Amino acid sequence: MQPAGLDLLRKGVESARQHPLLLAFYVALNLLFNLLPPIDAAATDDAMLLGLLALVMAGVQAWLSVGLMMFALANVRGQRLPSIFSARATTVAKLIYAGFLQGMMVAAGLIFLVVPGFYLLLVWSQTSFLILDGAPVHRAIFRDSFVVTRDRKLFILAALSWVTLPLVAGIAVQILCTFAGVPTALIVSLLLWSWSSASAVVAIFGAAWLYRYLTDVEAGDAAATSAGTAVA
Repeated sequence: MQPAGLDLLRKGVESARQHPLLLAFYVALNLLFNLLPPIDAAATDDAMLLGLLALVMAGVQAWLSVGLMMFALANVRGQRLPSIFSARATTVAKLIYAGFLQGMMVAAGLIFLVVPGFYLLLVWSQTSFLILDGAPVHRAIFRDSFVVTRDRKLFILAALSWVTLPLVAGIAVQILCTFAGVPTALIVSLLLWSWSSASAVVAIFGAAWLYRYLTDVEAGDAAATSAGTAVA
């Protein structure tokens, strides 16, 4: 039975709540990363040093995000849970490379015809998990992603909209406060950052549940096709 997007969001919330230490660590780490830039800027005006620190923080966040995705994927499959610090540099590099390729093509699609850009965005929504599952980068982008999302684009759009709703809401509030010139006390900023960080963890778990459903369905379809061929 095809799950509703709200069901995937609930599963994401439940999975995150099952690992409170992981959730607390991820939130605390992102709070630190949000607090460091203004502190660094106050401590030094060396643009090169500040740029280097920003690059290091981005690298650490990417590494831990990949580790969290590996953790979430193992969790929804009932497998042995890896450490979120276990992501290899080669795996992170593959996902960054895939993201760069996809970003270029999605941007081109959005700029020239719009609709192809959104179509590719939905097709490639599962690429990261496919690569974590062992698929080579180019095969994940140009073949496997099309197979696993076949005839399910609207379902994926609805599912991802629900899964990322808390995260998008938190980011929207932050943007509105910034553009409206609303002064926010430090405690309010900390609460908004915490909400966004926790919502990101929920979104990753929800996306992992979506990927599990899609791959299970694809495996079932492949098995049915093989059985039909054998009977024929």
